[in-house]
Amino acid sequence: MACTCHNSWADITATRLVNCCYNESSGLWINELAWQSGNTLETLANFVSLLNSSLRYVFYQTFIKTDMFVGGVCYDDYQWWLLGWIQAYNADPNINYLYRAADIYDIVAEKAWNTTTCDGGIQWCPTNLYKNAITNELFLLSSMRLYPYAILLGKPSTYYLDWALKEWQWFENSGMIKSDYMINDGLKSA
Repeated sequence: MACTCHNSWADITATRLVNCCYNESSGLWINELAWQSGNTLETLANFVSLLNSSLRYVFYQTFIKTDMFVGGVCYDDYQWWLLGWIQAYNADPNINYLYRAADIYDIVAEKAWNTTTCDGGIQWCPTNLYKNAITNELFLLSSMRLYPYAILLGKPSTYYLDWALKEWQWFENSGMIKSDYMINDGLKSA
């Protein structure tokens, strides 16, 4: 006999999240910074993936009401949304969600990776060369999550895997990971 208590909990939580906090006219959640709504999109997609829920409409509503740059001006902001769109696609396979995630990824890979500061890595913002842990960890995670979809997205099969390995190699050698495996917030050029 299957336990429905987890599905009930997920359904109640997801429904409250949408009914109490979702702004249909903006496609964002109220009382959040725009980048945080990318996290909330991913959370809702996690709930919806457990259910056969009519709340899937929120993904499309959010898609049509927002653009790739809704999260903010920095590359970590973009990537919270990137991860949200990947999970939305996993919960409701509308290829447009995956394309949106890949488009955001391409912007980050093309514009944020640079070797002029700290020999590589993803910089925090377009106007700030600071390399921080979160922005680079998000890029590593995004690379890994997009890897299974490379062919579907018209990329060589190892495109995202190659980026993941390049990012990890840089991150591991960057000096951000201390000997006790604690991670520094970031690096600055001397």
